[in-house]
Amino acid sequence: MKEKLSALMDGELDTSELDALMAEMRSNPELINDWQYWHQASDSLQEHPLLSPHFMARFSARLAAEPTVVAPQRLKRSSVIKKLLVPLTAVASIAFVGVAVWQSNTTFNAQPAMVAAQSVKATNKVPVVRAYLAAHSQESGNVLAERDIVYADFGVESVR
Repeated sequence: MKEKLSALMDGELDTSELDALMAEMRSNPELINDWQYWHQASDSLQEHPLLSPHFMARFSARLAAEPTVVAPQRLKRSSVIKKLLVPLTAVASIAFVGVAVWQSNTTFNAQPAMVAAQSVKATNKVPVVRAYLAAHSQESGNVLAERDIVYADFGVESVR
């Protein structure tokens, strides 16, 4: 039976044997103690914090002492809110549709204030980049060390 208990802990127990093992655990307190002991040993090996002694017994007692709430009481709303809720939601819906229609029919003639042009300039930074990549070769994890590097500088000039 302990082999089946171990298989259950490892997640390798066949589901057809599960009911028989659970019935045996209910009738045999030694199996329950083994189950708890093996889990404590597993938690210790995995460096999980250990719970205080008799944690489950105290937790079960506190849970049993909690009152059972079948259905909470319904919140009561005032009659003023009930009377205003439907008309206000209707007005808000109509206002939303009106704003959406107005925005879809409005065209904006926005013209840019300044036009920017890009120019590619050759710089003297390319040898610096190549020297840096050579110093940090592929042995140090640089995947770009053996590839050609293209350096481009996009300067922005304003057109008047």
